[in-house]
Amino acid sequence: MTWPISNNDGYHKMQKLPITTLYRWYLYDVIGEEANKNISLFNLSPVSEEGNEKELEDSEERLIEISPLLPLIKLYADMNATYTYEVQSKELLKTDGVTPELLAASSKSLKEFYSTMAFNGILSLLSSAVELDLVELHGTFTGLKETDE
Repeated sequence: MTWPISNNDGYHKMQKLPITTLYRWYLYDVIGEEANKNISLFNLSPVSEEGNEKELEDSEERLIEISPLLPLIKLYADMNATYTYEVQSKELLKTDGVTPELLAASSKSLKEFYSTMAFNGILSLLSSAVELDLVELHGTFTGLKETDE
């Protein structure tokens, strides 16, 4: 069965999708070949070698579909990281032993961590949304300009 189901008017109606499918897609889209080894994170059963190969192929297709959006996803992940760091740094400075110097020395690592987490979430959300025909991609996204000129 494919998702979604279209009626005669071309209107898509989503059928119920097992949450385990989305968990599995998330793992394969985010960690690829290591997904089947980490399947227990979501209390899923490992798949066979053949199933693993199929999941990897399906993930590659989902990721290729959204690859034009990678610069935009990265931009939003980095923006999220900057914002999260600023919000968290105020709270972290209230923690015993955390000094402005220590926080400044850790800022790059923290921002990279926050960016990676946001990137993974946005990437997996978009790949699933496109797979489920909840989002259609039209046109080409070629990158970002650094200035408003």
